[in-house]
Amino acid sequence: MFTHETDNRVVKVLQVWTFKDDYIYVNSFGTTPDSYFGYIPTIYEIISGVKIYTKNITDIPSGNIKESIYRSQ
Repeated sequence: MFTHETDNRVVKVLQVWTFKDDYIYVNSFGTTPDSYFGYIPTIYEIISGVKIYTKNITDIPSGNIKESIYRSQ
């Protein structure tokens, strides 16, 4: 958790880093400091439900990585 100031506004940010198969996935959530702790239960519920599925590039028939990433598994 850290704070960031931009355009004279302070934003409190939570970042969750996940490592899998030599990739790093970064999920960030930011809001005003006054609202931050009110969102934490919801954010932790979302984070606990995240699953990362990876697929070998040779398993993608079209070779279209973007299509594979956005396609429902």
